[in-house]
Amino acid sequence: MQHTQGFAPAVDLSRTNGSEEAMNRLRRQIGDLQIKLDDEQSKYLENQRRLNRWRFIFFVIGTLVLIGVMVWLYNDMLSYLHARDTAHAELQAANEQLEARVAERTRDLTEANQELSQFAYVASHDLQEPLRTITSFTQLLEQRYKGRFDEDADEFIGYIITSSRRMTDLINGLLALVHLRKAGQLTVPVSFEELLEEAEISLHAAITESQAEVRHSPLPALAVDRVQLSQVLQNLISNAIKYRRSEAPRISVEAKREASNWIFSVSDNGQGFKQQFAERIFGLFQRLHGRQVEGTGMGLSIARKIVERHGGRMWAESTEGVGSTFYFSLPVSLEMSRQPRASEPPVKAMAQKG
Repeated sequence: MQHTQGFAPAVDLSRTNGSEEAMNRLRRQIGDLQIKLDDEQSKYLENQRRLNRWRFIFFVIGTLVLIGVMVWLYNDMLSYLHARDTAHAELQAANEQLEARVAERTRDLTEANQELSQFAYVASHDLQEPLRTITSFTQLLEQRYKGRFDEDADEFIGYIITSSRRMTDLINGLLALVHLRKAGQLTVPVSFEELLEEAEISLHAAITESQAEVRHSPLPALAVDRVQLSQVLQNLISNAIKYRRSEAPRISVEAKREASNWIFSVSDNGQGFKQQFAERIFGLFQRLHGRQVEGTGMGLSIARKIVERHGGRMWAESTEGVGSTFYFSLPVSLEMSRQPRASEPPVKAMAQKG
């Protein structure tokens, strides 16, 4: 109407009774809406206040819980640290006590070993003189009166001489063992081919008598105690000759490098033994053949101790009736660049014919 007839007719119409009622209704509706809006706003504000109260309560509770957890963790950490310090102190005290006990036991063991070595040396040394007297007079008795008594007397004299010689060998073995424990090592660079040659020279009579043949592969040069390692080879070759079968002994000495060790082997075609005795034979005074073969049962024990003193080990493998192989290892760290001198003749394999 405003656009078609102008503003004045619209004003006149708004002043009529119908329009007045419409305006009143509109005002009432607007008032109702305002009341509802105020109620909603009040409820919203109340909810916000309630929510803020709960937030504050949760914050306080969370803070208290967090403080409680932190206090618990702190106390637990203090307990752990205290327990750790206590355990460390107890462990340190136990270690100190253990070290003191070990030192005491080591000292007692050292003193006992020294006393035992001294006793063995003195006993062995003091036994030699009367034993030499017995042997000398028995041999003199045999020379002067052999055949003048009956056969039993001659046999008894032979028993005395044999037993005296065996006792002499045992005493010498004990002295060698005591000396090995007490003496230091004089290590020098030496070729094992030289040591093998020395061993063969020492065993020349036994090699000749048994018609033994000793062969060897190229052997290394190591820094070792020359006398002791020569004795090792001599003991192993001597065993191969002693425990031979009816045919002539065939002995092979070889060496090969494996990782950080040189592995030496001395093989023979002798009587051999059951593998179950492979460890027992290295015991002191241990023998598998009784008195049937001459010996004291100390050679292998001494040889193993010599090898162990050089940082190696010794073991054996054998088949009864076929032969044996004795192994011993020495660290590669002992290896020397020294080779046999040009003026030294090569070691010959000794094959002796009867």
